[in-house]
Formats: sequence, structure tokens, C-alpha cells
Amino acid sequence: MTCKCSNTKCVATPPKFEQDPSNETEETTVSRPVSDTDKDDLKSALEECIDMMMVELNVFAQDNLVEYKQQIVNGLSQHAHKIFTIKDVTDYFPVFCVYHAMKILEVFNYIFGDITNLDTMIDLVGLDCKSETSIPVVESHRPYEYEHFSDSLCDAESDMY
Repeated sequence: MTCKCSNTKCVATPPKFEQDPSNETEETTVSRPVSDTDKDDLKSALEECIDMMMVELNVFAQDNLVEYKQQIVNGLSQHAHKIFTIKDVTDYFPVFCVYHAMKILEVFNYIFGDITNLDTMIDLVGLDCKSETSIPVVESHRPYEYEHFSDSLCDAESDMY
């Protein structure tokens, strides 16, 4: 993202995953208890889910995927007590596709069973996330240009915010 504030202090609020954690104020009103066993189970399930997503991405630097995956898995498991919505996933972690955020929420629902509005979120966005083979294949002729990594499913996210 390029700042366009013309040499003045940037007025745009960065996403929560780019903010200094010491400045983070707790806004969560809903919370769940998460045991160490829950975190271990969640990490394993998230790794499997993200591995399935990563296989479909055409990324130039495969080494970056390992770091990205670990950042997502560790962050989500660390904040598992407050992840209940698509917005929670995309606010706190660099997940840039609503479809992928919903797949992650499905994992949370599988582990904790408390994402009560997941079907409603899926209906609102208009995606069928229940299919095991529905992760989109991204076609790109220039894998080094990130703007070409989107597809029609992920482009729908820009209309949501």
C-alpha cells in the first residue's frame, strides 16, 4: 500500500495486523476459553487448511509461503479467544480474501463449534464454502505481480468494506 498523504502524517488507519500490539486496545466483547489442547488442535487444523489454500496460489517466492503460513497459524491460535467473524480474521491477520477468511472460520467452527452465524455469512457473500474442492485456482501469467493474484471470489471482498 502506498501512502498518498503528500509528505504529511498519514491519516489512514493501518490494518490491525500492521499495528503495534502494545497500542492495541481490547475491543472484543465476545470471548471463548481456549485451552492449550485447543490451541494445538487449532494449529494443526489451520495448517492443513492453509496448506490446501497455498497449493492453489501461483506465488513466485515459495519461501515466503512458509513465513506467511506460520504468521497466520501462530496469530490465529494466539488470538483464538476473539475470532468469531470474517472481520475478526481480516482485521487481525493478513488474509486478503473473504473466501479464505470463511475457510478459516470453518476451521474455528470445527474446533470450537461456536461460529453460529457462519451459514449466514456464507449466504451474504454468496459463496459455497462447504465444498471440499471449491478453493479457487488462481490463473496468473505474471506471478510476480501481486495485483494479478485475485479472482472473482476474492474480488468480492473489496465490495464488503
